[in-house]
Amino acid sequence: MLFSEEDEKYLRQAGEVLQDQIEEVLDLWYSYVGSHPHLAYHFSDLNHQLHQEYLAAVRKRFHQILATVLMTKIG
Repeated sequence: MLFSEEDEKYLRQAGEVLQDQIEEVLDLWYSYVGSHPHLAYHFSDLNHQLHQEYLAAVRKRFHQILATVLMTKIG
């Protein structure tokens, strides 16, 4: 693959910077999605209202994914 030692270096650096900021990253992502109707549509119910329960479950899972990726030691 094209994943190099340099990529590993920058992934480690990102983890060091972002590991304590996961909630802020998610806030930014949710704000972005919520401000773009074509993206928010995929998180909405049949009445085009954001599905809060689903968003909460997705947020929890994305938090787990980010924490796992950022805290994984490569190599």
